[in-house]
Amino acid sequence: MATALDTLFGQSYGAKQYSMLGIHMQRAMLILPICIWSPSMSSQILANSKHRIPNDDICSGITTLLHILICWVMVFKSELGLRGPALGNSISNWFNVMLLLLYVKLSPSCAKTWTGFSKEAFHNIFTFLRLAVPSAIMVCKARHPYNISTFSHFTYRFLNELDILYSTRVSNELGAGNPEAARLAVNVVIVVAICVGLSVGSILILIRNIWGHAYSNEVEVVKYVAVMTPLVATSNFLRLPPKIGAYSNLGSYYIVGIPCAVLLAFVLNVGGKGLWLGLICALAAQATGLGIVAIRTNWEKE
Repeated sequence: MATALDTLFGQSYGAKQYSMLGIHMQRAMLILPICIWSPSMSSQILANSKHRIPNDDICSGITTLLHILICWVMVFKSELGLRGPALGNSISNWFNVMLLLLYVKLSPSCAKTWTGFSKEAFHNIFTFLRLAVPSAIMVCKARHPYNISTFSHFTYRFLNELDILYSTRVSNELGAGNPEAARLAVNVVIVVAICVGLSVGSILILIRNIWGHAYSNEVEVVKYVAVMTPLVATSNFLRLPPKIGAYSNLGSYYIVGIPCAVLLAFVLNVGGKGLWLGLICALAAQATGLGIVAIRTNWEKE
């Protein structure tokens, strides 16, 4: 849902159709109960689409400070047991929702984008879903492998935030009718993504002999982590922002990645390294496919 809003908000703002941002947000929040997801997501994307990301950061910072206090009370001062942290997390999430809604309602910067509730939000819902569902598939296929391989999950956040920035910029330029600026933004983000991948990969390689101590004091485990780390570093170099195509992610992970991982790990008995090599094959296929798409894209038509 948020990925669909990345596209719709950015293009509407770039085309100076400011009132459509509020309508898109209402339409998304009408569909959200189906997914049982956080309503703050729509407000966050609304702020991001106008390059006002620091305001979202301020709301998140205030919520984080309150979250620390709430969790302390729920864990140490209440008798809720394991329910305490869960309730604290829920309270913090809803507090963040209220902050974002107040910002959208009261901030002068949102005067043009939030014009009140409109019946138009009930229109074109299926058109919205045709964009949202493939976007959800895209993000799941890009994110779930890193949730499973938790060793590398923390590095996913770097490129995920870069993804949000670039998609906002590209959609703004396309909405404003500036195809060359959109093409330049794509080229810039590819270069930045490669630089981030190289930087993170280099750091992982440099600390490969000590990184294992964060998980275990067993010498065998530490040595195995040192052997696996270069493969993790390689996957970071190949990893690109994910929100470009559901078919690319489906093909790269399920047609290339998983078969290669199964073949290497269980048929050729390469072990854990085979699983990572399969992931690297998927990322290489994805990067190649997305590169071809970027080169062949008709930006004027977009």
